[in-house]
Amino acid sequence: MNIQSVTDQRRGIDFLFSRPEVDTTKVALMGGSMGGYFGTLVAGLENRFTTVVLTVTGAWPSAATDDALARFSHTLNFAPRVSAPILMVNATGDGRPFGEELYHAMPEPKQQIWYESEHYLPPREYNEDILNWLHEHLD
Repeated sequence: MNIQSVTDQRRGIDFLFSRPEVDTTKVALMGGSMGGYFGTLVAGLENRFTTVVLTVTGAWPSAATDDALARFSHTLNFAPRVSAPILMVNATGDGRPFGEELYHAMPEPKQQIWYESEHYLPPREYNEDILNWLHEHLD
């Protein structure tokens, strides 16, 4: 599933960048939860993003039993390769406790914001933080 999903997402990025109406100097990747997991993999393979925003995601250990597949599936193997500024928004009560580990594996520049929340973040506050980040990095 992981390899095909990442391949599909990269094909979508190729299509986006082929469109003349897209300003390719202002493309952000955003993913939350499982989308943040895949976002980390894709951002580690792609250098075309202006910025990356990951929400309630983490350094998910792979469920794969094959060592080669596990290496491809583990976000910590891709995090250091992200080339765009990164915003991570996480929740203190999230049952997925790997956000801090993933954040430390990411290169600078980066910022992490924590909310006292469960896996689902308070939309008004976190949307404002994300929009501020996007304005700062895309304008």
